[in-house]
Amino acid sequence: MKMTTGQTLEIVYQEKATKFTQRIIKIIGAGRIRATCQSTVSPRVFLNSDVLAWQPMVQPKRYA
Repeated sequence: MKMTTGQTLEIVYQEKATKFTQRIIKIIGAGRIRATCQSTVSPRVFLNSDVLAWQPMVQPKRYA
């Protein structure tokens, strides 16, 4: 599976040597992962090598 622009993901990311974070982000650029953090609504840049795990966020089905 590939990360694509506009996709919303949940990631586990390693900051520095010992700090781990879990974030929900929306991809806005390729290369280094440029994204908007959904909890702080701020732009972030993540290194591909520091993303330990990721999965696409599934939108809940809406029923009328």
